[in-house]
Amino acid sequence: MIRFISIIVLIISTTAVFCQNEKKADEAFDNGKALLSGGGRDFKQAILFFSEAIKNNPKHQQAYTERARAFSEMGNFNLAITDISKAISLDKKSPFLYGQRGYFKSQLKNHQDAITDYNTALRLDPKDAWVYSSRGMAYLNLKNYQQAFADGEKAVKIDPNSSSAYNCRGMAYHHLKNSSKALVDLDKAIELDPKVGAFYINRASVYFYGLKKNTQAIDDLTKAIEIDPYDIRAYQLRGAILQMIGKLDKAKEDFDKVKELTPKK
Repeated sequence: MIRFISIIVLIISTTAVFCQNEKKADEAFDNGKALLSGGGRDFKQAILFFSEAIKNNPKHQQAYTERARAFSEMGNFNLAITDISKAISLDKKSPFLYGQRGYFKSQLKNHQDAITDYNTALRLDPKDAWVYSSRGMAYLNLKNYQQAFADGEKAVKIDPNSSSAYNCRGMAYHHLKNSSKALVDLDKAIELDPKVGAFYINRASVYFYGLKKNTQAIDDLTKAIEIDPYDIRAYQLRGAILQMIGKLDKAKEDFDKVKELTPKK
């Protein structure tokens, strides 16, 4: 009887500790999420909160997912992939998680591996326009422009209000040397979501490389920098255009900014 009572007490105390840890984990998770809400950029502190959540509940799938997002925002895609892979191990049927891991892999230029993850996401949810768009961008980076166009086209049909779908198809048109249709699609992407700096960078590429309109390209790159002052690509391309048209002092400012923003090895 004494032994039985001891076992019951142990079970109750263990359950109480587990519940207490779960509560601590949820509180830490909520604190981390709050730091990233509304465009917050306190990624380091958010990571500490998500780590605390995971310490208290090693199966907190959302904490791994959000910590992965925070790592990715800091440019640490290897750690982002590690975390999102752990999240996948806790939820193997989530198309969102495979799509995120595909995106992180693409950021490391592992485009073929990214496509594998996008394929899995689409098997789980064949109507996800964002995943088609993202896979299309991976195909673009592999110079498979026809497949990129097919994915962009599919994304637009699934969701005619998807800015990423028009961006993907627009860039496919650009690489297929159809600058006029590329411009129409990128105009639409920006109309749908005018706060995405990458869309302005892509339209600037069409203006500069396809249509030879330097002024419009510079205007778009300047807008991209206003939206995201940390995007190296905008400074790189604007600096190159400024250098080409003889504005060397301005070009040097952009190239200096590229050096400043480039992560130190």
